[in-house]
Amino acid sequence: MGNRALPDWCVELSTAQGVEAKAETQLWGLLSVKQLKHLVAGGVAGAVSRTCVSPLERMKILYQVQVERHQEHRRFRGILPSLVQIGREEGLRGYFKGNGTNVVRIMPYLAVQFAAYEEFKKLLHIPADPRQQRPLRRLCAGAMAGITSVTATYPLDLVRTRLSVQGEGSDRKYKNIRHAFRTILREEGGVWSGCLYRGLFPTILGIAPYVGLNFAIYESLKGHVLSRLLSVDDQRDQVVVD
Repeated sequence: MGNRALPDWCVELSTAQGVEAKAETQLWGLLSVKQLKHLVAGGVAGAVSRTCVSPLERMKILYQVQVERHQEHRRFRGILPSLVQIGREEGLRGYFKGNGTNVVRIMPYLAVQFAAYEEFKKLLHIPADPRQQRPLRRLCAGAMAGITSVTATYPLDLVRTRLSVQGEGSDRKYKNIRHAFRTILREEGGVWSGCLYRGLFPTILGIAPYVGLNFAIYESLKGHVLSRLLSVDDQRDQVVVD
């Protein structure tokens, strides 16, 4: 899924809030008001962070699709020279090519991952207090949430990649997100051919442990910090009483 560090951090922050007590007011019988606020905040934060790192994401993809074996024959060499070259050849828009799809993808990706993690925590009977949680169960819940979210949004990720690596002028095959979807479905076999999910299995193999470890480590550190803070508060109260 590309550079995931910042968006995943947003998921972790929203998850940290999601383990708190739910608000009584329910929306459509599915989400509490507090959960909805966390989902929206996480999605917006993910979109902003993705836009900020879009130039580096574009450069990373261009590096990945270079097939020349010898470095002197490669079009892009070095981080700063590559960024300058993209700006000189494609202008400011070149840094954000495919970012619209990225933003459209990352917002539901974060929402699905957050909601799925909370549901899997319920299924695995993981307590809300991180100090009482077991690392293995957190790891499993996070891994399953990662699989769910990446599967739900993978077509957008595939289209984003196609938009990012295409050339300019006569080499430009896709005009926008909608045109890319239509072209891929028309030329590569239609909806039931699985053309929108090519490369999904290797992605799942990478995303499952990645998201699982993210949630597991985050919740573990949160429980540790919470225990230390409560311990300090108890010591202060004891001093006051004495």
